[in-house]
Amino acid sequence: MAVVLFIVLSVIALKATIGMYGKYRESAARRSVSERQLAELQARAEVLSTDIERLKTPGGVEREIRQQFSVVREGEEMAIVLDSAREPATEPSQKTGFFRSIMRWFGVK
Repeated sequence: MAVVLFIVLSVIALKATIGMYGKYRESAARRSVSERQLAELQARAEVLSTDIERLKTPGGVEREIRQQFSVVREGEEMAIVLDSAREPATEPSQKTGFFRSIMRWFGVK
C-alpha cells in the first residue's frame, strides 16, 4: 500500500514539476520579448527627445517646415534637381479620333 501511495505522490509531483517548467519557459520567452520592446521604445524615446530639442530652436522649426511642406521663404526660389539616370520626359501622345486614325492609315491627313 505504501508503494502505491509513493507512486501516486511521485506522479503528482512530477506533473506539477513539468507544469512549473512550462510556465518558466513561457515566462522567459515573454521576458525576452518585453526586453526587446523596451529597448525599441527607449531608442524611440531618444529620437523623439532629440527631435523635441531640435524643434525648440527657430532654425529647427524652419528646417522641419521646409522638409515637410517643401516651402521657401519670401524672396527665395526653389530649384528641383532631377536624377540624371532618369529617362527624359516625352511629350504626351496626341489622342485622335477613330475616323482621323483611319484617314491617316490611308495617307490622308
